[in-house]
Amino acid sequence: MSNLDFFALYFNNLNGAIPTEIGMVESLTHLHLGGNNLEHTIPTEIGAMENIETLLLNDNALHGAIPTEIGMIESLTSLSLFNNSLHGMIPTEIGMVETLQLLLLHNNTLNSTIPTEVGLLSNLIRLQIFSNTIYGTIPTEIGRLQYLQGALNLSSTSLTGTVPMELGMLNKIKQLDLSNNSLTGSLPTHLASMASLTHLDVSNNKFISFPLGEKWNVLETCDLSHNQIEQELPFDMSGLSSLESLLLSNNLFYGELSTSLGSLVRLQKLHLDSNRFSGTIPDAMPLLVSLSELNLSNNRQEKRCFLHTECSTFVTEYQQGDTVCCNDVCSAIVYTDGSTTICLLPGLRGAIPAGFGNMLSLELL
Repeated sequence: MSNLDFFALYFNNLNGAIPTEIGMVESLTHLHLGGNNLEHTIPTEIGAMENIETLLLNDNALHGAIPTEIGMIESLTSLSLFNNSLHGMIPTEIGMVETLQLLLLHNNTLNSTIPTEVGLLSNLIRLQIFSNTIYGTIPTEIGRLQYLQGALNLSSTSLTGTVPMELGMLNKIKQLDLSNNSLTGSLPTHLASMASLTHLDVSNNKFISFPLGEKWNVLETCDLSHNQIEQELPFDMSGLSSLESLLLSNNLFYGELSTSLGSLVRLQKLHLDSNRFSGTIPDAMPLLVSLSELNLSNNRQEKRCFLHTECSTFVTEYQQGDTVCCNDVCSAIVYTDGSTTICLLPGLRGAIPAGFGNMLSLELL
């Protein structure tokens, strides 16, 4: 086997351990053992395979740590270890493999930070580490991965802290998924510089603001649901002209719905439920002829009471059920003592625009 360079036994029913003797096959350039039932640990002897280029061990039952000896393989371009039961740290030595283009570690039980040394992988094209117990912050060094393309998926881990503005330097990324973490703060405006970004999912975090007013020229999906974003919708949303899905559910968005929503003619899903929107439904909404899902439910807020001096006219001129504005809060009156106090229940109000009957694509309302 001294001349063996390609060894592929993927998607069979192999079991047991990867033999340590594999490290003695110095001529091997491609080792494909994915899709089997291989168990035990990855042998450290793999580090002696000085000519190996692709090492595909995904979809097995391997456990234990990723051997640090992988950092010794100077020729490695593809490392695929996803869908196993690997645990422990992502070795910092991985940053020594400057030739690496593909690093797939997702769906394991890794308990690690993202090592800053990942930023040394200057030729990396794909990085997937989602569905692990990855903790700590997103290292700013990821912004150095200028060739990274396709998807950057850091979802369903345990990341904390803020999103570094350096992520905006990854202008070849098409999909950025940071969902299901504990990330906080404001999403940086620099993300709008990701000129190829079509899919952005930051749902289920603790973000407090998002630069919706920026020009996201090619963005098709924007999922901000289940955060703590407290802001108004921008007056002008024309910079989101390619948008097909805008999912803002379960946040603290407030204010009136922007009439410029009607300019998003490609929109198919618009979820604005469980926020604090108020005012009327814009007459321009029926212009969204491609819309199949529209959810505006649960925007009613807690009852707020005002002195009559804070309202648009004297309380004696209103009756319960009339619409009134107090300190820029408008709604029907839910209570008045007839002399000094008016209580309002802010939320969406008024009539449903007549054009809704012409929205032939609408399936959910």
